[in-house]
Amino acid sequence: MINGIKIQPLKIFKDERGAVLKMIDKNNPEFKEFGEMYFSQINPGVIKGWKKHLRINQLFAVPVGNMKLVLYDDREDSSTKGEIQEIEFGIDNYVFISLPPQVWYSWKALGKSPAIIANLINEVHDPEESKTADLNDAQFPYKWNTSETNEPTVSIIVNCYNSDEYLKETIDSIYAQTFSDWEIIFWDNGSTDQSANIAKNYNERVKYFFNPKTIPLGDARNKAIELAHGKYVSFIDCDDIWLPTKLEKQVQLLDSHDKYGMVYTNTTKFDGNYEVTDFTDKYLPPSGMIFKDLLKRNFITLSSVMCRNSILKSIDPVFDAKFHLSEDWDAWLKICYKSEAGYIHEALTKWRINQNSGTHKKFIIFGDETRILIESLKNMNPEIANKYKSELTNLEINAKYSIGLGLWFEDKCKESRKILRPHITCKLKFLLAYIATFMPQSFIIPLEKLYFKLRFSKFL
Repeated sequence: MINGIKIQPLKIFKDERGAVLKMIDKNNPEFKEFGEMYFSQINPGVIKGWKKHLRINQLFAVPVGNMKLVLYDDREDSSTKGEIQEIEFGIDNYVFISLPPQVWYSWKALGKSPAIIANLINEVHDPEESKTADLNDAQFPYKWNTSETNEPTVSIIVNCYNSDEYLKETIDSIYAQTFSDWEIIFWDNGSTDQSANIAKNYNERVKYFFNPKTIPLGDARNKAIELAHGKYVSFIDCDDIWLPTKLEKQVQLLDSHDKYGMVYTNTTKFDGNYEVTDFTDKYLPPSGMIFKDLLKRNFITLSSVMCRNSILKSIDPVFDAKFHLSEDWDAWLKICYKSEAGYIHEALTKWRINQNSGTHKKFIIFGDETRILIESLKNMNPEIANKYKSELTNLEINAKYSIGLGLWFEDKCKESRKILRPHITCKLKFLLAYIATFMPQSFIIPLEKLYFKLRFSKFL
């Protein structure tokens, strides 16, 4: 131990209400004189130093987080000249350290949370009273590993375009997470509303990027992914909400299942008036190799997903910009063709349904995109066409249903019947849609409202 360094254990008094952490009282022999006391916050992985005081005696304690302190003695009259001493202390080893003047020190916050250092000194702080040196200065026989990265565990992708109505509620649900090692990659796709002001009102954990030229959503998602450095990547739309344990439970699942490339949760649909959970105990979505199940329909909501960053980096592009409604379905299929997926039955995601989104206009687009999706999958791997022939055939039929329904909503009944008629004897939904095309146009609006109510169930 370096001469003059004193380390004393400190007491922590705990009960069900919290804890009291003692530091020092005037009867302690290490207490010299009160000059000043201050607190320094060090972010995870940050290294500070080298530094030494010429006159001041310092008393350190770390009541929040944990620190590694490295000391170097170059005092000419010291019996420990040339020695290095390393001390790890903090909430896991609650002690105070008495550091005499003329001893160099540097330190690093350990773990994934900031550390707070309480420093009691015997003089009022004087910037002229200390010396500093570069971490890599050759005079120090100790080298910090400055190449270590301090990346968050989870990067959260928020793609925004004029989404200020519910944005604060969405970001607040991220800050309310029980798992705290995350960053937000906020990609503003040229917003002209208050979205930027809302995002910038949060602290440095929100990394804000503004793209002055609005680009397709798929491209915007890919650009945000390029900026994500976390081990895992999550997505949330600007009007959705996470329950507080969403990230915690997904990280635990990915950490314990190396074969999972992504995990997703049950989802609650809501519109401000009522809400319903996607999956009941009678129907549990699959885990494992779910590619075949996903070919039937997209049962995964974007805001419920957490992926390994490594698998996203292996796919180019993750989100295909040629899709407007199906870019997430296409992405899940590409991921789940390569790896397993895990499912959490607890509804940890709330998906806001917008009943004014002009959905009837999207049926045709969705049907057309489904056909494009089929061809994209075949091009991705020629084996898919043969191995999943039945599923792809059903997908093609469902694309026709979507197009037929969209044509009917647009009052193009003859064209709708032409597409629906070949399948009315084998699928009930085709028969019902076909019959509906003979109804007056006045039925369309109430039926569209019925559709929105049915969207809150697993029937659509």
